[in-house]
Amino acid sequence: MRREATLYHDGCKVCLSVVETMTGLFDNDRHLLTVINLEEQRGFTAQAEAVGVKRLPSLVIDGILLHVSQGDVTASRLGSQGRSD
Repeated sequence: MRREATLYHDGCKVCLSVVETMTGLFDNDRHLLTVINLEEQRGFTAQAEAVGVKRLPSLVIDGILLHVSQGDVTASRLGSQGRSD
C-alpha cells in the first residue's frame, strides 16, 4: 500500500525547484505524491491550513509537516489537526 504525500507550493522559482527535486526523489511504488500549486488551486487552501501549512513550499508525509526551502528543511509532527498514523 502506497503512503500519501502532499507537496504544497505557490509556483515561485524556489518552489518549482523543490517540486522538481521532490518528484525525482519519491519512489512511486511506495508513495503517492500529490503536488498542489495553491496559486492555481486555491480550493486547497483550507486543506493546507488544516494540516498546519504556514509557509511554502511545505511537504506533508507520514504525519510530518516539512517546511522546505533551498538549503533548509524544518519538520514538525502534526498534532490533532493532522494525521496520527
